[in-house]
Amino acid sequence: MSLIFLGALAVFALTVLSIHRVGWGKVAESVAGVGNPFGSLPGALMFLVETFLGFIFSQLLYYDNWQRLSFWVHDKVDALRKDSTFDLARELKNLERTVRREYIFASVPMLLVLNQANLSG
Repeated sequence: MSLIFLGALAVFALTVLSIHRVGWGKVAESVAGVGNPFGSLPGALMFLVETFLGFIFSQLLYYDNWQRLSFWVHDKVDALRKDSTFDLARELKNLERTVRREYIFASVPMLLVLNQANLSG
């Protein structure tokens, strides 16, 4: 765990140093030109929360599976909207929301388990 934590800190530090070398203004211009790949600010914020929790509990919560399932449902909703089967698309959208919500709610008890394990060991 310590090695993973140090690796994450090293990646963060190297990223900040690289951005500083290139120039913050150039990076901001490039990011502004890309746009939001998540479609909306709430979608991006949800992704950041899920990613943060996934990094913390990647093995405990099987982060990749939750993330893939969530985006698979999202892609299906977009495809169904184009076919004008809105009722089914709405159901899939509810499924996507449920999957993401349950992932975040599952993090709380896992944090307690991890904390208890650290206190015991």
